[in-house]
Amino acid sequence: MAVVITKQPQRDIKTKKSKWNAVHQSITFEFQRQDLKVIKAIPSYEDGFGTSKPCTNLYFQGVIPTALKEGQNIIYIVNGIKYTTRVITIESKFLVVEKILNTPLNGGFLVLKESYSSYYLEVNIYGVDSTNTFELIGTTKVTDNDKGEVKVNVQEWLQTKCIFKNDFKYNVLNEKQIGEGSQFNITWREVFDGKETNTFTTLSNVNLFYWVNGAKQVQESYSQNMAVYVPTIDNTRTEKAKFQSVFKKPTYFVGYPFSLNFIYSDNLENIEVNRREITKDLNGTQIASTTDLLNMNSRGFANRLMLKQGYTSNVKTIDVWLESNSATIWTPIQWTEDYSHEVFSPFEPFSPVTIPYFRDRYVYE
Repeated sequence: MAVVITKQPQRDIKTKKSKWNAVHQSITFEFQRQDLKVIKAIPSYEDGFGTSKPCTNLYFQGVIPTALKEGQNIIYIVNGIKYTTRVITIESKFLVVEKILNTPLNGGFLVLKESYSSYYLEVNIYGVDSTNTFELIGTTKVTDNDKGEVKVNVQEWLQTKCIFKNDFKYNVLNEKQIGEGSQFNITWREVFDGKETNTFTTLSNVNLFYWVNGAKQVQESYSQNMAVYVPTIDNTRTEKAKFQSVFKKPTYFVGYPFSLNFIYSDNLENIEVNRREITKDLNGTQIASTTDLLNMNSRGFANRLMLKQGYTSNVKTIDVWLESNSATIWTPIQWTEDYSHEVFSPFEPFSPVTIPYFRDRYVYE
């Protein structure tokens, strides 16, 4: 027996992927049972000579389970099409089943639901703590449907790690926030006939998935996936990314705590990322430009980003973006006016200082 993942909680962003998902919506893995591999399926006759009832010969790879008997119903799936049939005869290298085909087909697999009783998939869900260590946060048992498909939604266990501590000290350039977005992975095993003897798959720290403390409208781009906020190194990507902000023009009061939320994506592996700022006066004339390197140890988590601060009194506008200088191919990420920041000084309440995410700046979301 075997089970394979057919769909993971990820979306394509041009040539790259986003494995970041809103934790307040479903985060689902889909599996497919493949109890026996089929090499080819050939139309035939029960006596092999065309003088009796038409049938189909299913040539298989592997060992026939002892629980498979003549007369049982089985499912043959090939090219995404499901054929339900009945076993007539069991031969050493093929099964003779009731007719399901008029032309030969190659490949596919069998789902032997009547041969394996009480089948379910047992799945362990692992989160990652502040020390980058896996911790088991839940286990679930899920049965398959009539096609041998299993759908596992891990959202409810990940939500238990979604704790808004608000413990950012506002004393570093950027820092990961475990309760706002972190990593996770799963392991699984097949259980049937009441025997929990199979071992779980190996827990991997390479092919990770990610959750973010957020929710999206179903009609939004990428549905519940956070792709619009996820950076990629891809010069074909034209859609620009965003900071995580619910305000069109967030406000920064001089002397008060202020930070920007962003996803420090796994797509930035071994890529140096800088925070860039340009300060401007009331007329939009540039005053100063600064560049500061982000802490790469916070990559793979939701992050908080500080502003440079210490601005002179004539600063009214601050353009902020994230940029990579070390990537040979990289995507300009756009901070649109729809997600710009207005920054106010408490001493000059009618003099807004705006922090737009410029259309013409190269940044990473």
